[in-house]
Amino acid sequence: MLADFRSPHYTIDKLDGMLKGVTDGTTVATLKANLDNESDLVKVYDSSGHEVTAGVVGTGMTVEYRISGALKDSLKILVLGDINGDGRINVGDYTLLRLNIMEIKDLSGLYAAAGDVNRDGELNVSDYTLIKLDLLNIQKIN
Repeated sequence: MLADFRSPHYTIDKLDGMLKGVTDGTTVATLKANLDNESDLVKVYDSSGHEVTAGVVGTGMTVEYRISGALKDSLKILVLGDINGDGRINVGDYTLLRLNIMEIKDLSGLYAAAGDVNRDGELNVSDYTLIKLDLLNIQKIN
């Protein structure tokens, strides 16, 4: 058995404690299938700590790997473009990024990382435009 998360599909960022490369609309079942770990030892939790067994995973959820009940690894899920944590890129994400750019609402941590869709280290109009293009089905982020 593996001692920590492994995946050919996702990037495991141990330094920041994030599972990156998860695309919008990814289900719990797909997430588990894309990990090299035994799926029955992998659990997904929402931001309130409740286990999620079905549906879409989103930014801010946690994926844990346990062997005989002992926690072996835990990562926060990052879905690029999913700022509101619902697992999809939608007008809610677009609005949150706009409010951040206008300095009305501050995005930080994982949610700021989700909003930095062009990966330049800043939340700006370029990210806002990329989310808009995704919403219009002109250029997908993931």
